[in-house]
Amino acid sequence: MLIAMEKTHAKRPTIRDVALLAGVSRTTVSLVLNNVSSANISPETRTRIHNAVIQLNYHPLEAARNLRTQASQTLGVAIPDANNPHYMQIINGIDSYAQSQGYSTSIFITNFSEERERLCFTWLQQKRSDALILLSGTGRALLNDVRSLHERGHLITTLSFRRDTMFDADIDSVVPQANTGEQLVMQHLAESGHRRIGYIYGVASHELLHDRLDACLHIQQQLGLPIKEEWIYRCGPTIDDGYNATNALLQALPADGDRPTALVVVNDLLAISVLAALNHNGIHVPEEMSVISFDNIPQAPYTIPALTTVDYNTHLIGEKAAQLTIERLTQRDRPPILAEIPAQLIIRHSTAPSP
Repeated sequence: MLIAMEKTHAKRPTIRDVALLAGVSRTTVSLVLNNVSSANISPETRTRIHNAVIQLNYHPLEAARNLRTQASQTLGVAIPDANNPHYMQIINGIDSYAQSQGYSTSIFITNFSEERERLCFTWLQQKRSDALILLSGTGRALLNDVRSLHERGHLITTLSFRRDTMFDADIDSVVPQANTGEQLVMQHLAESGHRRIGYIYGVASHELLHDRLDACLHIQQQLGLPIKEEWIYRCGPTIDDGYNATNALLQALPADGDRPTALVVVNDLLAISVLAALNHNGIHVPEEMSVISFDNIPQAPYTIPALTTVDYNTHLIGEKAAQLTIERLTQRDRPPILAEIPAQLIIRHSTAPSP
């Protein structure tokens, strides 16, 4: 049995092997691996093919023996959303450091999709980039895939804004210091006298935002502040979603009854629309209701009023991720590094003492 396994592993897998394992035709495999957008192939089938590629360690571009070790001088970078300036700041940090070391970057936009993240893994296996810096939009769902690729010698650095979302002890990772963002936000509101706190948060499938809300609620409970489920509004990831969620929250409030004195918004992009919705409904910020958020995107100082928000030093996070990745390319045997980047609260004009 042992000999048979060794023979199987010695044979380089082919596209036919991938097709057999995934239960599809070779043409279907080719269409998926070449990312032919016009191909009418279901997400389930695409996922089976990407899983088969990872399981077999299939390298379509290794027709020549020396391609295994040929360096492309390119770092792949996977981010979940190109519309959020927060992620673009990370890319700027990565690209700035990469260029200083003679590397270029290839950007993958995954749109919070497991399938698209697996496609990035396929590109890494095809040697289209020397390494992959992964900011996952799906979190723990792909951790086993990341481990499998790492064990086979494919270089991945993970970025996460929650320590337990993507960090693996054997893989270089960059994270903010644990829970500092949520702690800073809730402590600031408590010290400002706020006891009635509402939430606007989006992207129901994104673990980071679930974790961020859970952390805030946990700290709120520790501070002895009451939690009202009816003041927690879930929405999608766009500015329009944040605007509509804020309107829905305001419309549900009784005219002369209890209402939140502060809103915690899970990112600055949504917070921009929250401020607009409050203004359009005649609610003065921060005199009647404070608004606080996370990310400190470049637009945050220019909202009306200027947004109080957590600065995660995203440019530095990107630079550190690129540094660890490029170091790892030449120091394969060094111990894995967990780099923790400090966060800070930038207090501007959208928060004030509770009315």
